[in-house]
Amino acid sequence: MLWRIKDLFPKTFILDIERKLTPYDPAKTKESRQNNPYFEMSLNQHDFLKYSATGAKRLDEEMSDLIKKFIARTIEPALCSIGISLEDEYENREYKELIGNINQDDDYTSSEEEHDWLRPDERDYSCYMIPESEHKEVNSCLSEEDLESADDDREEDKKKKKRHLYLAGIINGTNYHMLLDDGSEDCYITAEILESIEAKNKNINLAKTKFSNNSTGVAAGKTKLKVTYSVRIPFEIIDINGNKHFLEAPFRVVTNLNIPILLGLEFLGVIYGAVIDYKYRIVNLRLSRESDEITPFKVLTRTEILDIKKTMIIMPDIDPDVQKAIEKVVTEIEVTESTKIELKEFLIQNHTAFRDEITMCNAGKHHLVMDVDIPHMDPKERRIPFHLEEKVRKIVEKWVKDNVVTPDEQTDYYSPITTVKKPNGEYRVCIDSKEINKYMHSHGDAVPHIDELKAKFKGAGFFSKLDFRWGFLQIGLDEESRKYVAFKYKGRSYVFNRVAFGLQDSMSAFIGMLRKVLAGFENFISAYVDDILIYSKTEKEHLDHIKKIITRIKENNMNLSLEKCTFFKSQTKYLGFVINREGIKPDPDRAEAITNYATPLDKKQVRQFLGVVGYYRNHVPRCAHLSQPLIELTKDKIPFLWTEIEQKAFDELKREIANSILHTHPDWGKPFYIITDASDYAISGLIMQLDETGEQRIVAMCSRILKISERNYQTFEKELLAMVYTVKRNKYMLTGFDIHWKTDHQALTHFLKCEDSSQRVARWRAYLSNFKIKGIEHVPGKENVAADALSRHFEALRGPKDYSYPPVMFLGIDNHGQNTLESIIQNIEYLQKQSPDIRQAVIDDDKNIEIVGGG
Repeated sequence: MLWRIKDLFPKTFILDIERKLTPYDPAKTKESRQNNPYFEMSLNQHDFLKYSATGAKRLDEEMSDLIKKFIARTIEPALCSIGISLEDEYENREYKELIGNINQDDDYTSSEEEHDWLRPDERDYSCYMIPESEHKEVNSCLSEEDLESADDDREEDKKKKKRHLYLAGIINGTNYHMLLDDGSEDCYITAEILESIEAKNKNINLAKTKFSNNSTGVAAGKTKLKVTYSVRIPFEIIDINGNKHFLEAPFRVVTNLNIPILLGLEFLGVIYGAVIDYKYRIVNLRLSRESDEITPFKVLTRTEILDIKKTMIIMPDIDPDVQKAIEKVVTEIEVTESTKIELKEFLIQNHTAFRDEITMCNAGKHHLVMDVDIPHMDPKERRIPFHLEEKVRKIVEKWVKDNVVTPDEQTDYYSPITTVKKPNGEYRVCIDSKEINKYMHSHGDAVPHIDELKAKFKGAGFFSKLDFRWGFLQIGLDEESRKYVAFKYKGRSYVFNRVAFGLQDSMSAFIGMLRKVLAGFENFISAYVDDILIYSKTEKEHLDHIKKIITRIKENNMNLSLEKCTFFKSQTKYLGFVINREGIKPDPDRAEAITNYATPLDKKQVRQFLGVVGYYRNHVPRCAHLSQPLIELTKDKIPFLWTEIEQKAFDELKREIANSILHTHPDWGKPFYIITDASDYAISGLIMQLDETGEQRIVAMCSRILKISERNYQTFEKELLAMVYTVKRNKYMLTGFDIHWKTDHQALTHFLKCEDSSQRVARWRAYLSNFKIKGIEHVPGKENVAADALSRHFEALRGPKDYSYPPVMFLGIDNHGQNTLESIIQNIEYLQKQSPDIRQAVIDDDKNIEIVGGG
């Protein structure tokens, strides 16, 4: 295929030396060509436009220079604008593809650095095709009409041919599109990209060579580039099969390049040969001196270039620790590449929301409600442990720097500064405000109930957690309240400008302010003090939710701890539970800690254990029943007597926690099924829903021990009490939804129709009337396995009877009991009722008191 000059441009051009650029005529004989000094242009098999002298002898120097000058200023830029490159037969056949700042792609063309082939009114000389110095007032110049025609032709050709070659490359883990410019002597990289590379890896050590202030470089198309210094950069390029090849080349660092990286002849110098197929857009490189193997590299498409361009995020002035945390966050999430890129760009652009500064929320200030008469408070300074002195000093200095406290301000109310060890082993610096708390009234912003938070996650498959840095200290105090929160350190007085740790009202202050800041987002966030959980159904929706929350937090000048934040988790730990799309269950790590809990040695340790277990009671089917012996042991008038009964209950509770049941998320579009049961000592209830397959799934469960008075109720009343308790315990979930009640006590099926037999039943009927109970269904006891298992367990706990020895493991009497033998004997009757295995009897007469069978 041959292109003629007049096919490219609307008119023939005449040079100053009056020699025409004539069209190539393949019919010319070799002899005629030898006598023809003209030069020809043609498109070879690689789609290069070729120009060469048609005469037998080389053109003289003046003619050669003139032609080159004409080509460079006039033809070449115009041809390159439509994606055509030139081959100079007299310059060692070096390929010349003008790349630089050409207008191939609007995304990469600078509006401030236009090209030589622009219209006359957009450059510094008047003629469109010929420089002013060569301009003659002859027909060699194009009219305005011709110019418009030339524009139309060029735009049409531009759409047909896009010849600029971009290779896929990787530097320091980030993808870049690298422009292959064999018309440029050197390789170039923008200063912004290099700064980004160095910022991502502080350990990278790049050898740099400083240039003079006037140093410049030239890309093809005569584009001048201001060079600051040179640097050797290792990088990888990706071949057509997706394999990575490691290379290293010197790059000149410039500021006025519209693409991130340009690979010039310097790059071709670090490999051992290149064949470029422009037609099929494949670059074949020989990468090894020892091997003749050629590796093909596919040229990136426009879409691929734009995709890579999204990853080229120029780092703003960002804290290195925040930047490192962003890189870690984006690396760890398991989402599509486009979501990673978008999240990374968003976090970088909003990096100020994660800075290590104690900012103050601009949504308002908190007011402390205090008593009228408060005595003067000026306690003696406490001595700080020696190993914590430096930490306390730095914290106080930071408080001053970030305007958390105002130094040297006097007040009548001081609290001592102290340190508190946190669960992770670190120490928190705070004030011991127990004295001022006596005169402080807490606001009504209570911590939300954990069960209410757990009921919000139906359908959610993506979870992100946000954690506030310096929590309470981000909430400002109004001027009237500041005087009540102060301390002295090293003889100087400091008054807080923020809500301090340790105040009775600090949690309410933070919760109230956070509700104000995050108002409107309740449908996709769960907030428990300073722990924020974002939940969404789809990846796209979740990214949008993250952006909204962080943007709102940033707008209100609050700060997050990015190191403690997690994003796009399919399963997350929140408030001691593991949450995923299927449901919620206790955190296995905490369950393991409970499993390894040491046997309690006194009542205090028993109470502590019951408190830990109680947090997960809704996931333990027999929690109330199993806890009964331990609960009784904590009563003040009962001596601490640890027997086999308590040990079995203790071990069984730990096993139940370890094997806790997964609760599915409530589906607010379906009815609830409640199954209740009662035994002599406890009541229990199960709340269930049907899944898509029609199978029952547990949504919640509850149980408790009957009070002494309740144990005397009739069976009907106990069974009814189980329903009342279950509904009341889960009122937040059941109110307004259809309820189907299932019980193994047939008499209850007529409860909704019969008249009340007692005032107690009448009260319960009135309470249950507030709920939409559609009916009561009788389930035979043998089919009511689930609820029955909740309330009947002691047969398994007792085990086989053995009367050969007393079951007492050890006996201890703490200060809550009376240190006499009589106090133990008074408890024996109760112990007998709890288990027939304890073979103890009381023989009491006027003279002797003894324990029969007790040894």
